[in-house]
Amino acid sequence: MFQLDFGQTKGNQSQTAIPSSGFDIAEIDFASLSFWEEHCLECAQPNCYSNCQLFSERADKNCARFENGIQDNHLYRGLFDFGAEIYFRPWGKLQTRFGNAVESVEKLRRYSWIDSIISRGLVAADTLNQKVSDHRLLRLQRYYNRLRQTMHERRIKQAYEKTNAHYDAFLMEAWNLRNETFRLIFEAVYGEKVTFRDSFKILPGRNVYSIPWNEIVTGNFSNPSRLIVHPENDHKAHIVFTWLDAVCFGAQAQQKKIEDIPTKIKCVVWDLDDTVWEGILGDDGPKNLKIRKNVLSAIQELDRRGILQSIASKNDYHNALSFLQKHSLAEYFLYKEINWAPKSESLQKIAHNLNIGLDTFAFIDDSAFEREKVKHNLPQVRTYAPTELEPILEMPEFKATITEASKKRRLLYQTESKRKHKCNSFGSNYREFLLDCQLKMHASSDFKKASMIRCADLLQRTNQLNLSGRRLDLHGIQNLLKKPNTQCYWISCGDRYGDYGLVGFCAIRQEKKHDRITDLVLSCRIAQKKFENRFFRILKELSGKRGKLGLIADYTATERNHVLLESLKEIGFEQQDSYEEGNVQWFLSADKNIPDTDLVELTHSPKN
Repeated sequence: MFQLDFGQTKGNQSQTAIPSSGFDIAEIDFASLSFWEEHCLECAQPNCYSNCQLFSERADKNCARFENGIQDNHLYRGLFDFGAEIYFRPWGKLQTRFGNAVESVEKLRRYSWIDSIISRGLVAADTLNQKVSDHRLLRLQRYYNRLRQTMHERRIKQAYEKTNAHYDAFLMEAWNLRNETFRLIFEAVYGEKVTFRDSFKILPGRNVYSIPWNEIVTGNFSNPSRLIVHPENDHKAHIVFTWLDAVCFGAQAQQKKIEDIPTKIKCVVWDLDDTVWEGILGDDGPKNLKIRKNVLSAIQELDRRGILQSIASKNDYHNALSFLQKHSLAEYFLYKEINWAPKSESLQKIAHNLNIGLDTFAFIDDSAFEREKVKHNLPQVRTYAPTELEPILEMPEFKATITEASKKRRLLYQTESKRKHKCNSFGSNYREFLLDCQLKMHASSDFKKASMIRCADLLQRTNQLNLSGRRLDLHGIQNLLKKPNTQCYWISCGDRYGDYGLVGFCAIRQEKKHDRITDLVLSCRIAQKKFENRFFRILKELSGKRGKLGLIADYTATERNHVLLESLKEIGFEQQDSYEEGNVQWFLSADKNIPDTDLVELTHSPKN
């Protein structure tokens, strides 16, 4: 919460709303009960009021260290439906009394709304009193401010005695509204002792930081303490804060920096000699080779998790394949590259055939020389020695929820290989090939536990066809489904060759004039097969039934999701506004005709 008593609400007549926050409010169960106020770094009241050259009288006769107070700018949204806009003057700082007191997000938003109404009303009453009377006892806002501080500190002390709450992280999201870079100081203080201090580079535009709470404090946080934020070297910063809160993530969320979630491994590529088996096929012969037991169990476990596997080995193809078949291993590997080519070239071919990025690849080889060559040529590929098998299976990037869909993922890609072979027989007539496939789509807003788990898996793994780049987990999806004015959908697809499974998730926030797509992920297995065209036709028709003007897609550029952007353009989306580099709003009019929707038969459509 913020001291909005002396600020003024920012108008939005000439601006467009800023895109959604870098933090997902659905992932947060509780946040700190904090109240950020305007303070001075060198305060020595009341003497400084008469002898400090920087003193500037505020409406309550205290010193104003911010120009225009703390303003609630509704163009920016984070924990609340506004951002706290501040013009820092020299010696200005934000400060809050702090402790273990936590509240749900819903309660904090309600408290903030009620407080802003009361405090601003009392400031207005005080202003009127000063005009009609010089009676100093009628400073209602000052009394309310003292009452608010007393109640806040009492709540903190009660929480220290009664709650076992432990924060996961301190979230800071700051929008620098000036075209200049500076550093922002963040401090935790108990008494006169600074227990934590760090500075953060603030670039023009949005800046997002997530600080693990165990880096700020060790043990229980002393009550009451203070948190302080101010620009370094008295920089005259102009900032909008949308997050400035200690938070407790949901039960399944881990303590982590949100922007540093590791990219999930989608494919493990194995060497063969002295890696999958003991010995060298060309020197020792197949009779003297032995499959490593830990490798066999790792291959089977990776397959259960839905992580694809392939081979990049310098060997004779037929002899190596024969040995793998003899030990019932050949079926686990897709697009096997067993030849004498450089392994970096083999990895590139595998990635091309699977249509997934090399940054989702792991390469396992006993040769340090070969691993270094791959690192040099393909730095995005993660490399490991076979001796590292046990620890890498426990790494978060190799973790995956085991579902019926994950167990079938390899089979789905094997079916896709048959499709590609058939597609080649149609030559350049790709549309005829798609018609021959007899494509079918099922779209639904009815979520069961299995569909939520699969959608969470998609959001964690998908890079190319990911609108926002957000990595919602199961808890995040469950919270998203509870949000008012938000509708979520999942889609599954199939054709005459087989079932693709559940391959898409979409979240739409219903607004006054438009339906806004905040999240959209589609599996790369259905890329360029016009399923997305048919799905957007469904969304557009549902939006039209609600009387909306069309669809808005909030696109946030990542290193990989330009593929989805090209699909949006092909479907008919047109660029509207760009908020900062990589964040663009795209619009699809309700009367827009989407091409190629006739290629996909709709077997089930959501009604809302």
